[in-house]
Amino acid sequence: MTPDISLGRTAAEQALEHGGSVIIRGPVGSGLRTLATTLSHGREDTALVELLDLEEPDAPAAGLLQAIAAVPDADARQRLIEKLPATRDAALAVVKALAEAKKALVVLIPPAWGRAGEDPAEDDEHRARGRALLQGFATAPRLVLLSDFQVDLSALGVSSLPEVRLQAHLVPLEPESAAWGRYAAVARQLGEALPPGQLNSPLVWRLAVGTLALQAPLAEVQEWCRRPAAGALARLVALLAGRIRLTPGLVGPVRRALRIRRPLPPDVLVSVTGLPAEHAPLLTECLGYGNPVRISPSLRAQLVDALAGREAPLEEAHAALARHYQLLDGVASPGQVGTVPQMEAWVERAHHLACAGDEGTRDWDALELPSPEFYWDRARALSIRYKRYEQAAQVYLACLERFSDDDYSHHYAAWNLEKAQREPELSREHYAQAVMLAPDNPWWNARLVGFLIRSGQRAEARFAWQRALQSVDPDGTATARSAWLASHLHYWVAEAWLDVGHWREAQRVVQGIPAEIRERSYRPFKELLARSERAEREERARLSEWFAAQPGPSWDTAEALWEELVRRMPSLPLPAAGVGEDGCAQLAWSLPELYVEIEVGEGGQLAWYARDCLTQKSEAGEIAKFELTPALVRWLERVAHA
Repeated sequence: MTPDISLGRTAAEQALEHGGSVIIRGPVGSGLRTLATTLSHGREDTALVELLDLEEPDAPAAGLLQAIAAVPDADARQRLIEKLPATRDAALAVVKALAEAKKALVVLIPPAWGRAGEDPAEDDEHRARGRALLQGFATAPRLVLLSDFQVDLSALGVSSLPEVRLQAHLVPLEPESAAWGRYAAVARQLGEALPPGQLNSPLVWRLAVGTLALQAPLAEVQEWCRRPAAGALARLVALLAGRIRLTPGLVGPVRRALRIRRPLPPDVLVSVTGLPAEHAPLLTECLGYGNPVRISPSLRAQLVDALAGREAPLEEAHAALARHYQLLDGVASPGQVGTVPQMEAWVERAHHLACAGDEGTRDWDALELPSPEFYWDRARALSIRYKRYEQAAQVYLACLERFSDDDYSHHYAAWNLEKAQREPELSREHYAQAVMLAPDNPWWNARLVGFLIRSGQRAEARFAWQRALQSVDPDGTATARSAWLASHLHYWVAEAWLDVGHWREAQRVVQGIPAEIRERSYRPFKELLARSERAEREERARLSEWFAAQPGPSWDTAEALWEELVRRMPSLPLPAAGVGEDGCAQLAWSLPELYVEIEVGEGGQLAWYARDCLTQKSEAGEIAKFELTPALVRWLERVAHA
């Protein structure tokens, strides 16, 4: 079932021979990886970089280190490793070093990298670094880029290059192949049920045999094998995932296998996953292929989604994988690495130690980590997978000791400290530092404003919100053009206000977004507004009920005054209603930055007092019923807009 790569191989070899570059595309199963390894195998003039999925925090750094390891000079490699934190600069320097060594660059890009170029305005830190890496690599004078059709290279900033397209690789099932092992009888059964000469993708055949081996109905599997691969693959993945869930002892091992990022020997793969021996072909021949066994990134991503659910801790599996890679590299620093396979092993050891929880702590601490991504990898595992927020915060803080201008680590140190309910002042400091380093980052701004809201710092939150709008969208065009910014900035700030009971603040944030933009957002803005309107009605009803329960004419006057104030200033927030020193009704607005009160006398006279809490300036006066003076109106307008 080996794919025909002759067209792509000829195009790539001709381009490299004449000092040029080429892009080679193909669907899943068309032989892109086979072509990549063929172009680099046994050739001293070619450096192969197999990028990890961009969802992996260390993917850009891993790609750079793989390329650096192909540079012949050890001193040059060390200098390049020191450039690693600046991804684009490092990529440009690596390209230059490889060119000086007369080496071409072959880069295999997984389908998930397509998301890195969807919209530069939407880049998070990982996508931005992924874009920077490819833009640097694209400057190589001799370059072969291999990618799935899902990856829009032009959106990633890669300049136009000649392009060759591989066709889908369709072959007959090989039921007698010795490779099927304990699934051989199932493969023969499927072969006998298919029409003579039936063709399909090798991946379809592998999934079909695995699904049938796990007791899926033959007729259903047979039906999907007759369909084109594009439609059959998704259905077979769903069927296989369902059968894995129903087969005792398989979910855990398969989920562990999906955490493995590089090819492994079959015996190591079965051992570290804990797969029952009778189902070894499920990993070695159905989900994976070859020796060492590889699982394609696209299949891995689909199965991760299909098998999503509550996972058992994977510390032991990651620790076992780290021990395996320790035998292959055995050094603390990537600067001590001398070959590309050894560098791949070093990166994988660092990754699996990062994900091994407490089991990996000591050995991970002993590594010399050359860029922030390796800290992110461990901190994200501690935070997302193990919910150890305080430990994750400490990893981000350790990263900042080496890379002090890393806004990502500032932000997530703060976020994890907040989740752990530890050191709120330190959390605020790092949220603010992240915004200072990346003032136009909507996530950093949303989290800072939300933290200030949740911690009761209302005036500071409003100031930070205005500053965020000025930095992220100063003229309002981004909010008016796309729902993305509203979904990732405005929504979270409005929700934070609403969660602490400040429905009017939430409404102001939401009402700053055009209605058509709110409707296009995937965030539930309608629900948010409905919640705020419900909170407003309930609060106004409680105030009316409170007025009605109070004796004396001054309370009737106070309620009428409040209704008149709302008519004149609809945005005026609800007051705190209470009893003044002489027993008369009093309406008061107490904000961090100012205080205003109005006291209603028995004869309908109004006495008011206002103070600026920041400057300590104050003002007072007396007026007849509802005859609001300009001075009082000015103070109330400040309340309405505070």
